[in-house]
Amino acid sequence: MRMTSKLPSTLSDLYRTARSRKIVRCLLVVWLILAAFSLGRHYGDHEPNCLTNPLELVWSPDRAYKATLLKQSCNQDESVTYKIRLDSLGSSASRAWFIPGYELENDKYPDTIPTLRWVKPRQLEVTVSTRTLSGSLTVHHGDDVVFIRTYVPTEPNAFPNS
Repeated sequence: MRMTSKLPSTLSDLYRTARSRKIVRCLLVVWLILAAFSLGRHYGDHEPNCLTNPLELVWSPDRAYKATLLKQSCNQDESVTYKIRLDSLGSSASRAWFIPGYELENDKYPDTIPTLRWVKPRQLEVTVSTRTLSGSLTVHHGDDVVFIRTYVPTEPNAFPNS
């Protein structure tokens, strides 16, 4: 009789243990999902008060590349940054790829939108109006695409050389 009296209590103990394990597993999964979501939001979005919107999309003449001008405005346009995203859509690259963003430097609040144009099928030129920055930066991405940033100052002599 001892065995029969212990057997139901042991089975119910096993049932309770299995049920509590399920509950603990479910709670653990929910906690992991919430933790991953909060970490993703914290580390994935470096500037939570910023909005990034596409302004202009320009295809290369052979339509192998697409350049997108992005405007990132933070704190209700308190600060504005422009970026270029370059997408490959079946060029000589083995598969499609993109460059998330060339940030366009500026030494003033950007009151004009940078201009994009494909000078050659594989050469993108971006012109940025600045206060004193001048010159060009050329970046070769692989052996296929050339990205040129040209900075045109509105007040080139604001800081004279001494």
